[in-house]
Order: sequence, then C-alpha cells, then structure tokens
Amino acid sequence: MSNTSFNIEEIKTKNMMDTVKVNGFFLHSKFDPIIESIRFVDKNYKGKRLHILFGYGLGYIVEEFSKRLVNNERLIVIEPIFNIEKCELKNVQIINIKGKENHSVEKLLKNIIGSTDMVTFCCSPNYDKVCMDTYKEVFSTIKRNIYIQFVNENTINFMAKEWQRNYLYNIQNALKGNSLKKLEKVTDCPIVIASGGPSLTKQIPLIEKYRNKMILISSGSTINTLLKFNIEPDYAISIDSQEVNYNHFKDLYLKNTSLIYHMYNHYGIPESFKKTSYYFLGITDSHFQKHLQNITDEEVPLIAGGASVANYALSIASYITNGPIALIGQDLAYTNNQTHAEANKHFKQLNDEEIRRKRYTSAEGYYGDQVVTDYPFLSMKQNFENLKEYFVDNDVSNCTEGGIKLDGFTQIPFQEFCEKNMTTPSDIVLEDQSLKYSNKELISKIKEDIVIVEKINKLSSENLKMLKSNTNHFKFSFNVLRSLDKNDEKILELESKSPVNIIMGPVNLRILKSFAPPKNETKKEAYLRIFKQNELLYSKYAEACEDTKVFLENLISRIEGEQNESNY
Repeated sequence: MSNTSFNIEEIKTKNMMDTVKVNGFFLHSKFDPIIESIRFVDKNYKGKRLHILFGYGLGYIVEEFSKRLVNNERLIVIEPIFNIEKCELKNVQIINIKGKENHSVEKLLKNIIGSTDMVTFCCSPNYDKVCMDTYKEVFSTIKRNIYIQFVNENTINFMAKEWQRNYLYNIQNALKGNSLKKLEKVTDCPIVIASGGPSLTKQIPLIEKYRNKMILISSGSTINTLLKFNIEPDYAISIDSQEVNYNHFKDLYLKNTSLIYHMYNHYGIPESFKKTSYYFLGITDSHFQKHLQNITDEEVPLIAGGASVANYALSIASYITNGPIALIGQDLAYTNNQTHAEANKHFKQLNDEEIRRKRYTSAEGYYGDQVVTDYPFLSMKQNFENLKEYFVDNDVSNCTEGGIKLDGFTQIPFQEFCEKNMTTPSDIVLEDQSLKYSNKELISKIKEDIVIVEKINKLSSENLKMLKSNTNHFKFSFNVLRSLDKNDEKILELESKSPVNIIMGPVNLRILKSFAPPKNETKKEAYLRIFKQNELLYSKYAEACEDTKVFLENLISRIEGEQNESNY
C-alpha cells in the first residue's frame, strides 16, 4: 500500500454546504453534494447485495446509501484518506486503511465477503485519482476474494450429492473405527505435516533422519511420494469424496498408518488401512453432528478446515498435540513450474505456454519473490491464515522453503525446526478397532432416517401443489401462505433430524442468490419471481429426498451384503 501525503482543503459550496478538495480533486460536488450523492446511489445501489464503497469523504454518499439498505443488506466503506472514528449508520461498516502501510490490504480486508454475498464494488468520485495505487490494490483484492468465494461455492454445489453419498456410506466405516475425539490432545510431540507441493522432495532426508522423533501426518495424495521413499506416516488425512482420490489409496495396504477422514471422504478409502481409522466432521457441519452422534454413540468433533486437505491437517495436528507443528511441501504455488512433488500421481511439469494460457496469477513467495499461483491456491492460503489466527494456538512453522508466503506463520528452515524440537522419540497413541453395535441395530436406525426423508419429500410435494393452486397472479392467498408456512416449519424440524441437509443446504444458498429483485419491479413481476423461486426450491427439496433415500437403501444393502459374506 503506498504511503500518500494529502493536501486537504475544506471548502463551502454555493449553497453553503461543506465539501472537500484533496490534492486538487473534489471528493464531492462543489455545487450540491446531496444531489450528487442521490444520483451516485441511484446508479450504484442494487438490492440484495453487499456493497463495498471505496471512499467515505464527508459521508454524504454513505448516508444516502444507508437509507436504501433493507433487511440484511450491508455497506462496507474502505477509507484511505481520513480516519473515521465512529459511524452509527445502520448496516454500515467502516474500514480505515490510512496509516496502515505495514499491513497488507489482503489482511485488512480479510473475511469481509461471505459465502452468501453477491457483491457490488464502487468508488466515490475522484478517490481512484487521489489514491490510485491503493485503489488498484483494493480493487484487485476484492476481485480476488470474490473469485475465491466463487470457486468455493461452485465446489459446494458440484459436490453436494457426492458428499451426501459418502457421508451415509461412511457410517458403516465409522462404526468400525473411532471418533477423532479419542485423539484430543494426546501428546506434546512435534507434528510434521507433509503436503504434496514441489518443495517436499528436498525435505525427505530430514524426515528420514528424525522419523522416530516426530508424528508425521500425510495430507491426501502426498502418501504416494512418502511411500516412494519407504516412509509410512503415522496418520494420513483424507477429505476428498471423488473417485480420483480413492485411486490414490485403493492399491495401498498400509500396516502402520491410521486414516483420519472427514465423513465426506470417499467411502472406499478406509479399506486400505489395517489400523484404526478416525472420523470427524467439518466446523460447518453442526447441523447433522447430532445425527451422526445418535448413530455412533460417540462425541464427534467439528474441525475447522478449508479448501484443501492440508487446511484440515493443520487443525487436526493442533487437535492432537500441544507441541509445535511444521508445514513442509506446502508450496501453494507452481514452484519450478511443477504442479506437485515427484512421485505424486498428479505430478506435471508446466511449460511457459500453459502458464500464459491458463488462469494463473502471482503472489509474494516464501523468499520475498513473486511466485506463480492460482485462485484455488490463494483460497487455501487464506484458509491457512484464518486457521492460524482464530483456531490454532500451537507454535506453527512454515518450513516449506519454497512456494508462497503464509502471513502469520514462523518461517524457518526445516533443519532448524528439527534440531530445536526433535529431541526424544515420539509417543504415538493408537486405538484398537471396536464395533459399536450390531448390523441389525444399525439397519433399524437407517430405516428411521428413510421414514423422515419420505416425510420431507411428501411435504415438499404438497407445497408444490399449493403453489400451483394459487389463482391470483399478483399475490398469494392467505390460505396458501398459511399452509406453506405450516409445512415449512415441519420440514425445518424434520431436516434437523436427518442428513438430507447436506444436499439441501447448497440448494438454499444457490436459490437465495439467484432470485434477487431487480430495480423497479412491478407487483406481478415480484409475484412471478417469488413463485419461481419457491417452485424451484421445493422441486430441489423433493429431488434431494429421492437421492438421499436411494443412498440409504443402498447402505442397507451394503450392510446386509457384508453380513452375508461374514456368515460363509
């Protein structure tokens, strides 16, 4: 962020209102700032949006914006010239960035955009001229954060059905293993998290040298690189639901490694591990934590994570140990134009043409240089920094020695971390497998879930019929609204007892963002918009119920098939 000096002149307009000139540019009209602010807001305000305004000035535009905001709409004002000490306007947040040159814009604007936000960014008059460099940096940061949210949202929408399947099928695996709760703070040993970035390979000799004095965690497909060097980790963490992730593990028969997996993880992966596996849920999965605990009779921890398995690995390492943690192979960049460490099944050498053609960007590197990265990697970087700031109290060192720089992490060579922390053999704690209860009892619980899902499906179908029964094309009748509300309450109650929310949650998010009201909407247009929104909502609910019922019935067949095999 550039440190700009400002020549500020306070001036009276012709109608005796206050205006201001900075470095020769008026920030408000020299004739009538209020009329100017009304026109500005008319042009830039859009309903059901998060508005981000660059430039507070004397507050005319901000005050006019606040009058337009309804319900949960927000305005965030980024101010680089003045220090705005207090703003009591409803739904308005001020972020002062003047005099904070030692902080990155990325850090100052972290987490201002939520998963449900549709964003409109606008600039107050002449702020982009007075603070050109800062404006460009803020605009770039906002654009990057929007794209990261877009990537995350697309992932959720694309994967929801697969997550639903794996969650249900993994119930069978969970009953053969243990909740991650069993490993809560069981050690003070140092933990090393190995990820599959290109820089991992150069750390292998140190892993081999200090192997019995660390707890080694492998992030996802990194297992293949470690096994190439005959290194078997203590724990392998897996969260990915897709078949391609299963292929990394399906031919492995690991004797000394325990799997730690998210319940969305591909259900076939635990078969490759001989030792106890440990399951968990993500921090955003609290809505069906009760459902899983009811089935397993175990407390299930909610683990903070992010866009990658390595994000979860950091939280899990902190959950297991009170000791120091090191990250290696966490490049989050295409170091030496490589996608992964050697021996990773995804390894690829990028050429200059591919880098030019694809959606790559750059970021500050481990050594203060600029490194080639992309938006998914930047999303993971953001997740790491959030985890360190809000969830992880351990001393965490980024020992990757390459790739991207992680703000808030100690940066030291891996050799230094090992010499400082690895003095005695590690005391690894592993639990034996234990079956919680009989297959007959499990099938009985699954059948109860099927009944609940059928009830939600029935209520959703009833709501669709009620919508279509409304004869007035300008508003819903009182009886239709009352019936819809009554059924919605029942759906909400049933949903809290069922895992169907894994699919229904993303449906709600997508529909919420897809039906924002346009400007100057007529009553008939508003009615049609709300009708279509609800029609799509209940149709998707019914579809989600059908999919979930199929998964539950398949789970029963899998359990019965396993039971028949054991009887032979």
